[in-house]
Amino acid sequence: MVFQQSTSIAYCHTNVYNNSKIFGIATYYSLLLKERYKMNYLECENHWESLIDKYDNEGYCKLTSDERIWFNVRLLLDAVDNGGLISFYYNHGADYLQETIEDLKKLKAQEVIALIEQVNSLFPNLTPPRDIDERNDIISSWDDEDKDLNKLLESVDNKFYALEEELELKLDPIIRQVLSHEEQ
Repeated sequence: MVFQQSTSIAYCHTNVYNNSKIFGIATYYSLLLKERYKMNYLECENHWESLIDKYDNEGYCKLTSDERIWFNVRLLLDAVDNGGLISFYYNHGADYLQETIEDLKKLKAQEVIALIEQVNSLFPNLTPPRDIDERNDIISSWDDEDKDLNKLLESVDNKFYALEEELELKLDPIIRQVLSHEEQ
């Protein structure tokens, strides 16, 4: 599968795994940092870390609606950029799959939802388990040599990459809203 990422905006990247921070590959698009948020790398990283700290210390249910959207959609985008849409499922992002779909609906990202639903269709009852171990057991049972499966996943990834910049732009006002509340 092809690794590709949006070239339009920046984000601070932190992977979340079992309520502890694992800092991953940091990718920053200067347009977002300099033009949209007027922030440098460290400022952006600090805002994202604050959100992750809130998640770690207070729990997912304590995130505001906007924080939850940023958290869920950012995890989705990061997962896809680091291994395709399937990596969203074999990592912890899909622990919040239904919430992520709800948040994508709020962003009017129907095309992205349709891609997620295509991958969901690979799971029994069209519903991936919430538990990461159960999801990974199912994913591990898939035949790596299945050309139709690989073609589907590659197609979904390519379509997602084509929509990624638009999704980033839809996420932008939410991030601005979160940042404006942090500064109050």
